[in-house]
Amino acid sequence: MLPILNVALVIFQAYITRIFRFARGVIMFRNLVALGMIGLVSGCFPQKAPEQLPMIRSVDEARKTQERFHLDLSGTGLSAVPDGLGVLNGMARLSLRGNTLGVVGESIGELNALPWMDLGQAGITGISPSLERMEALQTLYLSDNALTELPPTIGRLAALRYLNLDRNRLGSLPDTFGDLKSLRWLRLNNNALETLPPSVTQLQTLERLYLRQNRLTALPSEIGNLKQLKHLLLTGNPIPPEELERIKTALPHCDVEF
Repeated sequence: MLPILNVALVIFQAYITRIFRFARGVIMFRNLVALGMIGLVSGCFPQKAPEQLPMIRSVDEARKTQERFHLDLSGTGLSAVPDGLGVLNGMARLSLRGNTLGVVGESIGELNALPWMDLGQAGITGISPSLERMEALQTLYLSDNALTELPPTIGRLAALRYLNLDRNRLGSLPDTFGDLKSLRWLRLNNNALETLPPSVTQLQTLERLYLRQNRLTALPSEIGNLKQLKHLLLTGNPIPPEELERIKTALPHCDVEF
């Protein structure tokens, strides 16, 4: 849920019909320091802080606040990523979990300063190549969706450290996956992967790789290049015994589960 300590609260145009109910309920946020509005008609909300909120320092557009905050829009019935999120300079985390987003459009690229995003369980079937513009992204949850492929531009997320793609329908990964030079955790459980691209062995910072319940019969021949790999999960794949032995030999310092 949205933290209520030192937080900037944002109201979107889509929720204008709820504004009066909000105005009554906002009094519960006693520690609110900044109240922001995106896309609201001028004059539809007071420009002066309510007396009941003594700690609030400004009632202004969200783009002017420098407070670090988390924005939780999970389960709000959204069918697309809202336009205008890119102006929220202080946003540290964004959750759109539990919505029905379908294809994530170009507006996702506006979030180029966002370090953490949860798009899990959001009915996602595709992602715009503009994902590449999210240069600051370090953590990305895309689990429990209906993705069958990823845009090749995902490889340009140079800061990405944690990627969760569990429970999708991925049959393959783009060759550009090897360009994720900061990646440490990669979760691909319960997909339809039959092979991994050889470029995966270029992930020199990768520490944990989860591949449970796929259709893999082998891993790339250079899998031993993953010198930092500490845990490899392979249960539920039709990998023959001789290939499992090769993998264990190639990764002597890795805990391999099969």
